[in-house]
Amino acid sequence: MPAVLALFGQSFLLALSGALMPGPLLTVTISEALKKGTRAGPFLVLGHGLIELALITAAVAGLGKFLSRELVIGIIGIVGGLVLIWMGASMGLGSKQAARQAISEIDKGNAATSTGNFSSGLLRCIFLGITTSAAHPYWTLWWVTIGLGLMTKALQIGPFAICAFYVGHILADLAWYWAVAFTVSHGSHWLNAKAYRLVLVVCAVLLLGMGASFVISGSGILRQRADKPKTIAVYLHSTVGLLEAKR
Repeated sequence: MPAVLALFGQSFLLALSGALMPGPLLTVTISEALKKGTRAGPFLVLGHGLIELALITAAVAGLGKFLSRELVIGIIGIVGGLVLIWMGASMGLGSKQAARQAISEIDKGNAATSTGNFSSGLLRCIFLGITTSAAHPYWTLWWVTIGLGLMTKALQIGPFAICAFYVGHILADLAWYWAVAFTVSHGSHWLNAKAYRLVLVVCAVLLLGMGASFVISGSGILRQRADKPKTIAVYLHSTVGLLEAKR
């Protein structure tokens, strides 16, 4: 259970750090919140979550045995860790500009807030959540590297870990985009550029730490794998020596 909870927390933090960076889904959330109100956020995340659930299901069903190999786990750990370190460094260095850009977009949304018939746009929000995610290169990069790294960890723990990974990931997206939709639709100014930048810097530090952890873990697995043939060779050599001595 501790391992499952740890994976849940790690998944939540990694997903939140990605959601905080300005991107297509943030822009769509703001535009839809102007028309549909706060509830646009959760339904956009629903579409986002459906495509990710399909991706995880396909990966576990088709790649489960492949992802459980030590060589694959080690390589994915190192590559995913390096991507996390790059993301953390980029997020920290660009936090000032990213915060200004995000707050500017939210403020523009606040200035134009309007209401509309939400029920007529329900399917539109879900569809936009799917298409916006699938068309975003950063989303693909995240899942090919970091997402696979977390899934290999989850597969080693068990089925509950897969669920914890997915739930933690989606809850982070839901919390953030629901908050953005609420802020835009209600014209709230509780979030400013300084606070936003502070959150980005904290997330950047967490990304750097987790990236280093991934690289160290992946390197250790590959090192152990490389040492196995030597261990087997020593064992066989000693066994042959004992047999010869008995003769």
